[in-house]
Amino acid sequence: PAPIVGQIPENGPAFAYARPDNFSIDTGPGAGLAAIVRNVILAGPDARLDCAIGGDAIEVRVPTDQAAKFSPRDQIRLTPRAVRVWRTPAAPAAE
Repeated sequence: PAPIVGQIPENGPAFAYARPDNFSIDTGPGAGLAAIVRNVILAGPDARLDCAIGGDAIEVRVPTDQAAKFSPRDQIRLTPRAVRVWRTPAAPAAE
């Protein structure tokens, strides 16, 4: 599991955020979020991997030399190195 940066919210609904440049990328079986590379954008020292996890999009930033190893439709595993977690605001009571 990724370490949580900052204050940990109390029990209850929450959401986590990981910076796009704070992921480890692996191939093959193992731990991590299963993702499919949709596009590789090589530009400058940092590159972007446009990926899909289920039906959701996620962008990961990596050094260009690492990104050049991937192609669209590659299956990868993404593991956040650190996340921030916020409590989900409670919905207003119905009147």
